[in-house]
Formats: sequence, C-alpha cells, structure tokens
Amino acid sequence: MRVASSAAPLALVLERQGEALQLTVAPQPGVTLPARVAGYIAVVDDGLQTPVGAGENKGRMIKEDAVVREVLPWSAAGAGAAQTLRFAPKAAPEAGAVRHWVAVATDAETGRTLQAVTLACAR
Repeated sequence: MRVASSAAPLALVLERQGEALQLTVAPQPGVTLPARVAGYIAVVDDGLQTPVGAGENKGRMIKEDAVVREVLPWSAAGAGAAQTLRFAPKAAPEAGAVRHWVAVATDAETGRTLQAVTLACAR
C-alpha cells in the first residue's frame, strides 16, 4: 500500500514494505526548501479497549483510538533530489488494533509544518 501527497512545498511518499516503512522526501519543482527538513513517523493504533477496574466506571470498557505506540524521528537535507529513508518500527499492534502511520515534515529550524501524510493498513 502506498500514499502520496503533493499539495505542499515537498512531496512525502510513505510506503509499507512488509513490516518496514519507507519514506521518500522530494522537493516540488521550483520550490526552495529550508536547508534541513526534519520530522517523524508516528506509529498509531486504533480500536483499543481497556477495562475499567475501579471508580464510578468500574466494569465499563474504555474505547481508545489514535494511541501513538512509537515515534520515529528523521532528518534530510532540504535542497536537491529526492531522498528515501527506511524505518523498522518495533512496537507490535495489540490484538484487535487497526494500525496506521503518520509522517510529518517540518522546517528543522523553525518547526513549521511543511507536509503530512497518513498510511492506513488492515489489521
């Protein structure tokens, strides 16, 4: 599965390759990027359930989405050709969870967001 976006000064392409992830960071034609682009990939699980063991909600089930399991930082030079980065997430999804990943690119100096993209997958 692959997802790409090109409505920003740079294009991010996030792909799943087995249990690994590949992120390609490419400047858009004619756009001057910051000297250094940095960001992260968040490994996110949805559909979790936690039983409440005490208090007024004892015996109920809390449903949780968008639980960040791992943050994988990255950095790339802003100018020039596309760069491809590879990641091997360590966090395993819980039984019944639906996993997705979010890649975010920022100007490393100012922290301004340049682009973000998400990649969903089946259980």
